[in-house]
Amino acid sequence: MPTLLQEQFERLVAFPPTTFPVISLYLNAEPDQHGKDDVERFLRRELPARGRTFEPRSADRESYDRDVERIQSWVAENLRPSANGVAIFACAGADDFFEAVQLEAPVKEHRLYVYNQPQLYELARLTDAYPRYAAVVLDSELARIFVFALGGTVGHAEVAGDSVKGHQAGGWSQARYQRHVGNQRQQHAKDVVAALDRIVREEEIGHIVLAGDEVMIPTFREELPQHLQEKVIEDVLRLDISAPEHEVLKATLDAMISEDRREDADRVRRAIEGYRAGGL
Repeated sequence: MPTLLQEQFERLVAFPPTTFPVISLYLNAEPDQHGKDDVERFLRRELPARGRTFEPRSADRESYDRDVERIQSWVAENLRPSANGVAIFACAGADDFFEAVQLEAPVKEHRLYVYNQPQLYELARLTDAYPRYAAVVLDSELARIFVFALGGTVGHAEVAGDSVKGHQAGGWSQARYQRHVGNQRQQHAKDVVAALDRIVREEEIGHIVLAGDEVMIPTFREELPQHLQEKVIEDVLRLDISAPEHEVLKATLDAMISEDRREDADRVRRAIEGYRAGGL
């Protein structure tokens, strides 16, 4: 199923040029040293100033003024304290078009564009800086699969395995018990791989970050098909299965940043080697 973020992107990309002004607004919602942002001050200063460039009582001015009122109301009523960035696109003259995207990823500075269609460059840049990836946190009884993008969570699934609490005296032999535990772990790994494979395919995931205990990770990796193995980054994290979502996001995002740096360094190395060899 497509996520809300995907649906918003699709609507923005599909928006056709219009004769009415389209507001594209990017806001840095990170708190300053005093714990406050200056979003409302920026809106009060910049939106009216840009509106005065339209003829009074013109269709363009009426559409713009309606957008300004809606944007200010939305920010006052809906902006989450946890959001570090916001992208808002509005055009009242085009069937009251309005899209607001709240981001965990930071927007560096406030930007306001008024054109005949949404300006998506800043959003595309953020998408490139904070790519979509999957994070798998698992132990022998549970797996949590997250899909992160733009520095936030866009999807979450869980896969539970059968638990083995221990064997009673007079019951199974130790060898048989261990085989049973091993079989359960292998089946759990297969179930998680099946779920991950579907998510990666449907969400068009390019990278996978693994986290979990040292017992389960090797079993899980043995079950990964080649096309998933190629997406797994080098860093394997040690995270508890009960780690809060924000801790999973931070740890895996740090791992993704490290992987990106390695890929950049590798591209530079290959370019230099190609130049030395006369291949460029």
